[in-house]
Amino acid sequence: QAALLLDFHQFCIESFDQYLSQYEAKLVEGNPSPLAPEYYVKPFIIKGGGTIIFGPSGKGKSTIALTMAVSIDSGISTFFQVSEAPVLFINIERSHSSLVNRLTCVNLLLGLSPTRPLLMINSRGRTLLEIKEWAKRTVKNRGVEVVILDSISRSGLGSLIEDTTANRVIDTLNSICETWMAIGHTAKHNEETLYGSVHFTAGEDIGVRLHSIEREDGILGASLEIVKANDIPRFSPSFFALEWNPEGISKIS
Repeated sequence: QAALLLDFHQFCIESFDQYLSQYEAKLVEGNPSPLAPEYYVKPFIIKGGGTIIFGPSGKGKSTIALTMAVSIDSGISTFFQVSEAPVLFINIERSHSSLVNRLTCVNLLLGLSPTRPLLMINSRGRTLLEIKEWAKRTVKNRGVEVVILDSISRSGLGSLIEDTTANRVIDTLNSICETWMAIGHTAKHNEETLYGSVHFTAGEDIGVRLHSIEREDGILGASLEIVKANDIPRFSPSFFALEWNPEGISKIS
């Protein structure tokens, strides 16, 4: 029994050293010359970075995010200039049936089969904290390169105005996938900035503000403007017109 206890103690000591080895300092060399950034969606999603797209509720953020997701996953650059890669869409905002119908409409807009699948975690009523480990496993097992979250507001990590919460949300997203985009919201009295702690802005690599105006005929005019940018130049805003029919989104131009 004493020998078994000694072996167990030795195992614990060596296991901890092995765990700490992942944080060991290493010499890092620069490239022979600077490299231009690479994008999954130019200029909104940079490879190896995190993006937060924000705007008022009900103004097209989820539709645009899902369109980006399917565009990347299929490699189709109809609406956005994309690089093809496997995508995981995490939905903790809406019902499974709502996402199925939205996906059907987006597929049709991109000229795809309406039944083309997209890898999703649909967990309305759950939080990002609850599904974090399953999302990490999915990214690893399915070779996912881009994760899109709808939305930060359902993260379940605390009040969004708290600095600790913002840091935990950013850390969680970074732990799930190296490249991600998350949907955020604005306050009713201020549609110019992301609602929550300033550390959301500090932790993102790219911040995208969505402005939209709904016309009398129901067409939604939307602009995507980069308001925070790490490692990339500033780009002019992109403009879109979104149209809906009773079934869902019917046209993007």
